[in-house]
Amino acid sequence: MTEPKYSRELARTRECARLARDFLEVHVPASPARESLELVASELVTNAFTHGIGEIHITLESGPQSKWTLRVSSDFDASADPPDLGGQKVRHDLAKNGRGLQVVGAVSSEWGWNMSGPTLIVRATISH
Repeated sequence: MTEPKYSRELARTRECARLARDFLEVHVPASPARESLELVASELVTNAFTHGIGEIHITLESGPQSKWTLRVSSDFDASADPPDLGGQKVRHDLAKNGRGLQVVGAVSSEWGWNMSGPTLIVRATISH
């Protein structure tokens, strides 16, 4: 049995995180899982907007036992510093940013990333 899979291209605009949440609202029933997915999507899409180039692609797959896998991908700006996806850096308590991947790690049952050519793909699984 094939599990449902949904995807959408998001234009690189300041509204892309909201558009990602709207996408999830259409495909995921109201639940704690959707709330977690919306938080993770906001963080990952914002990172793609901030550090990537070109369109942002979001994919959602549902699995057994309320397990959802979210993937966000975007081409990486090769002229920038390499992505810091370890999420292990200690952030200053008063810093305005830099905690997004720590939030993703705390909310997700698992997460990771890989490069496919110039494209950075970050995935997170939510189980509720």
